[in-house]
Amino acid sequence: MRTLSHHVKKARTRVSIPGPTSPNFPLVGYYPVLFKPLLQLFNELGAKYGEVFKFRLFNSEYIILNSFDAINEAYSQQSEKFSHRPTKFTFLKFAHKFLKGYSFTVGSDFKIQKRFFMQKLRAFTLKDPQFFTTIGNNCNFLLLYLDSKSAKPVDLRELFAWIAINSISHVLCSKYFELNDDRWKQLYQNANLFFASMPGIDQSIIGVQFRLFKAIFRSKSYRDLIKSSDFFYKTANEWVNEKLCNYNSSEINDYIDSFIHESLKDSHKTFNREQLIGNLIQFIIAGSDTTTNTMYFACYMLAKHPNIQAAMQKEIDEVVGNERFPTLEDRRVLIYTEAFFREIDRYYALAPISIIRVNSDEVMVQGFKIPKGCNFIANTNNCLRDSKYFKNPFEFDPDNFINSNGELINVQSFVPFGIGIRRCPGEMLAKIEIYLIISTIIQNFSLSLSTDENKEKEELKGLIKVLRPYKVIAKRRIKQR
Repeated sequence: MRTLSHHVKKARTRVSIPGPTSPNFPLVGYYPVLFKPLLQLFNELGAKYGEVFKFRLFNSEYIILNSFDAINEAYSQQSEKFSHRPTKFTFLKFAHKFLKGYSFTVGSDFKIQKRFFMQKLRAFTLKDPQFFTTIGNNCNFLLLYLDSKSAKPVDLRELFAWIAINSISHVLCSKYFELNDDRWKQLYQNANLFFASMPGIDQSIIGVQFRLFKAIFRSKSYRDLIKSSDFFYKTANEWVNEKLCNYNSSEINDYIDSFIHESLKDSHKTFNREQLIGNLIQFIIAGSDTTTNTMYFACYMLAKHPNIQAAMQKEIDEVVGNERFPTLEDRRVLIYTEAFFREIDRYYALAPISIIRVNSDEVMVQGFKIPKGCNFIANTNNCLRDSKYFKNPFEFDPDNFINSNGELINVQSFVPFGIGIRRCPGEMLAKIEIYLIISTIIQNFSLSLSTDENKEKEELKGLIKVLRPYKVIAKRRIKQR
C-alpha cells in the first residue's frame, strides 16, 4: 500500500512550472512584463500555460498564481508557509522607513503585530461609542453640505477623504481634523502622491525592480515618492512624540497609547519605536486613500445605475425608515444593500494584483513541487471575475451575492481584501465606514451624474485603481431632520 501511495503521489507531482522562454532579452529576461498591462499579460499567459506559470525578470524568477483555486491552495490552505516577503525587496528599499512596518514584518513578529492591531482596531471601533458618534457627526455634516449645494453638481472625493482620514486617525491617535484644517489635507495629498508615484500595476511588476525605475525615471516620480514618504515619516514621529510626552498608563485611548503601554512592559522586542513608526505610516496611507476611492466609486455606480439605487432606497425605507440613520445592526437584514457593497469591492477590484509573498518552506501548488524561497504574485482580479463562482462576473450586478431565495450568499472566491494570513487588517474599519456613510447618503438623497458625466470613467493606473474625477447631483428625497 505504501508503494502504491508513493507512485500515486509521484504521478500527481508535475516536474516543472511552465512559462514563456521568449521573447527574452539578455540580462532583462521576459521583457513584455515591463511594458504590457499586467492583467492582460497574465490572462494571456494563463490561457497558454495554465493556472500557475512563471517567468524570469532580471535576476529573479516570479511564480504567478492566476486563479482562485491556485491562490486558495497556496495562500489559504498553506497560509503559514506564505507569509514571508523577499529578502531583497527593492519595491520599497529606497525608503527604510517602511521596512519595519506591518506589511514587511515576518515570522513571529508579524503574528504578534497582526494580533495586536486587530485587537486594538476592534477596541477603538466596535467597542468605542465615540467612534460611532464621530461617524454620525460626519454623516450629518455631509448631508448639510449636500443640502447647501441645492442639487448642483458636486465632486465628493475630498469630503470622503476627510471622513476616511478622521476614522483612521481616531483609531491611531485620537485625532479629529476639522474640514478647514490643512493637516488632514496634507495627509490626503501625500497619500495620493505616494500611490500615484509608485510604479503602476500596469507599468511594471508592482515595482519589484524599483532600482530600474529609480534609475530611468529618477526625475519627478522618484522625487514625489521620496517627498511623500518623508512627510509620513515626519508626521508619524510627531504623533509618537506627542503621545510619549502625554502618556498616562491609566488613559489608553488609541493604538499609539496601547503600543507604548505594551513596549513599556518589555513583553516582546517587536514593540519598538521603529516598528511603531512603520506601522503608522502604512496604516495611514492604506487606511485613507483606499477607503476614499471605494466610497467615490460606490457613489459613481449608484448614480450610473438608478435601478440599483432605487432598490437600495426601497429596502432602506422599509427596514430603517426616515427617522434615523442606518446602523450596523440594520446591516444583517439589509440584504440587497449589503450585496451592493460586496459588489462594489468585487467589481472595482481596488488592488487587483497582490504584493509579492515568499514561501518559507517547500510547498505543493496545483501539483507542482516548489522549493522554499520563491517569489509569488497572486492575480486576485481573476478571483473576482471567475464565472465558476459568479453569475455575472463581467457585469456590475449585486445579484452576484444573492441566491434564488433572496438570501445573501458567501462566495468563496470573493477576496477583495486578500486571502490567508496576509489579509488586509483594516478590512473591518473600511467596511464599517463605507457602509454607514454611503447608506446614509442614499437614504436621504437621490444621486445622478451631471449631464457631462454620462460616460464610462477611465481609471488611472497607479499602485491601486483610482477613478477619474466626476460630479454628481444630489436631490433630497426625505425631509431634513
